[in-house]
Amino acid sequence: MSLERYFETARHLKPCQWTGRLRQLLPRPSVKVPAPPDRRSARAAWVRPAERAASMTGPARVALLNQEREIASAAAWNDSGCERLWLYHLHYFDDLCAKGAPARKDWHRALMARWISENPGPVGTGWEPYPIARRLVNWIKWALAGNEPDAGMRASLASQAGYLERRLETHLLGNHLLADAKALAFAGAFLTGPEAERRRALGERLLKEQWAEQILPDGGHFERSPMYHALILEDALDVLNLARSYGLESLERPAQAAAQRLFDFLPGAIHPDGEIAFFNDSAFGMAPSPSELFAYGTRLGLSVPQAPGLRSAARPQFGLWAFAAAETRLIMNAGAIGPDYLPGHAHCDTLSYELSAGGRRVAVNAGTFAYAGPERGRFRRTRAHNTVEIDGAEQHEIWADFRVARRGYPCEVKWDADGGLPGLSAAHTGYARLPGRPLHRRTAAWRDGGWTIEDRVEASGRHEAVGSVHLHPDVRVLQAGPERVTCASGGRRIAFEAVGAPWRVEDAEYSPRFGLKTATRVLRQDAAGKGNLIFGHRITVESAA
Repeated sequence: MSLERYFETARHLKPCQWTGRLRQLLPRPSVKVPAPPDRRSARAAWVRPAERAASMTGPARVALLNQEREIASAAAWNDSGCERLWLYHLHYFDDLCAKGAPARKDWHRALMARWISENPGPVGTGWEPYPIARRLVNWIKWALAGNEPDAGMRASLASQAGYLERRLETHLLGNHLLADAKALAFAGAFLTGPEAERRRALGERLLKEQWAEQILPDGGHFERSPMYHALILEDALDVLNLARSYGLESLERPAQAAAQRLFDFLPGAIHPDGEIAFFNDSAFGMAPSPSELFAYGTRLGLSVPQAPGLRSAARPQFGLWAFAAAETRLIMNAGAIGPDYLPGHAHCDTLSYELSAGGRRVAVNAGTFAYAGPERGRFRRTRAHNTVEIDGAEQHEIWADFRVARRGYPCEVKWDADGGLPGLSAAHTGYARLPGRPLHRRTAAWRDGGWTIEDRVEASGRHEAVGSVHLHPDVRVLQAGPERVTCASGGRRIAFEAVGAPWRVEDAEYSPRFGLKTATRVLRQDAAGKGNLIFGHRITVESAA
C-alpha cells in the first residue's frame, strides 16, 4: 500500500477516532462479574417489535448468511474456519426476536446458558463491542416479551454492559456507536442499581447526540445505505418502545422524532416490490423488511407513510432520487459515498440507477456478497453498478474491506421530480485525479414514453469509458444486437437501445443476500476517443412479451 493511499484514507478521520484506535491496541480490560442485579419493573406493556426470518434450525444449529452450522462445542463460537461476519451474527442471537420465536424458547434459554458458560471473556468474537451491543438488546427484548431471565443471565447482562461501557466504538463511530448507545440504554433501563442508572444516562446522551449527527435533514441515515437506514430505524423504534415501557419521558420524545424522520425517508429508497434498493452496502435479510418496519411503527402509533407504489421522491441530502413514470420507477444515486470520516460501507455506485417496471426489478446494482475477501472488492467496484468506469479506474479508491482513499463528490445536481418531465442531471469528481481530469456527467429523464440515460465524459486528451446495465436475474434476454437488446420481464417486453456506443452482453452475478450469488446478464457499452465522449441508452417498456 502506498503512503499516499494511506494518507488520503486517514486524513479524514476525527481526533476521537485516532484516540479510539489507540485504545483498541491496548489489552482488553478484564470482565467483571457482579452479583445478579434485580430486573426493573416496567410501567407499560412491551410492544411486539419487527421480526426477522428464523435462523435456529435445531437446538444447537443455526443458518446465517446462507450457511448452516452446528454449534456443537465451546470452540464453535470462535471457529477459525468461519467468516468473521458469520461469527458476529452467531453472537447476536437475532433468533430470540425472529418469527415464531416463542416456539423455540427452550432452545433459546439453553443456548444463552451455553453462551454464558462457554464465553467467559474477554477474548473471542462475542466480546467485541458490536456483538455485545446487538446481543444485549436481543436478550432484553426476549425478556420483555415475557421470558424471565434467571440470576445467571441478569449477572451476565450487567457484566456485558459494564464491559461495553469501557469499550465504546469511538474508533468507528456511525452505526456502531449508535448500537452501543442503544445497548447501554436497554441494559440501564432493564436492570436496577447505580451502575445501571449511569449506563442508561450515558446511552441516552449518546443516542441524542448521534441521532442529531447521523440523521440527515431529509431523514436519511448519513452512511447512505438503505440497508443501514432500515437498521437505524429499527433501533429508533426499539428505543421508543423501551422508553414507553419504562416511562423514560426524556428519551421518548427524541426517539419518536428520530423514528418519524427515518420513516419519512424510507419510501424513497424502496422499489414497488416493497424492498430496499441496492446502493452502497445493501442486501435483503440483514435488516427487517420495510413492511415489518411499517407494521412496527403502526403498532407504536406513529404516522407511518404508505408503501411507495410509483410515486416520485427527492432525498437531496442523502443523494437519492426516485422518479415515477407510466408503470416504471427509476431510483438514482447522486449523493456522497457517506461521511468523509466513515466511508466503510461505500460502493462505487455514484450516478448509478435501478429500474422497476410493472412492479418487478429490471435494472439492478450487483448487491453485496461479503464483508471480507476478494468478493468484497468485486461487488464494490464501479463495473458492478449501473454507472460509468473511465480508463479502467474506480470512481473512488476503494481498498481493503472498508477503506476509501481519494473519493469523488457529486456536483451540479439538478432534478425535477414532480413538475414537467421527471429526471435528474448530475456530475461527480471521482475521476478528477486521472490525467485530463475527466468529469462524468449523467442525465436520466423520461422522454417520449421511455427513460433516456445520457452519459458525458468531459475531459482533455484521450479516454476510454465503459457503461454498465445489470439485469435482474428474472429478466430474460430475447434478442441481443449492438444497437438494441430486447428483454422480457413479468409478461412485458423491455427494449434497451444503445446511443453513441454499441452493446455487448456479458455474464454477471447478482447478490441479493450475503453469501448468495445468482447468475445474470450485464449490458456493456465501450466508448473511446479524444475530447468529450457522449453515449448512453434508452429504455422503453413496449408491450406484453
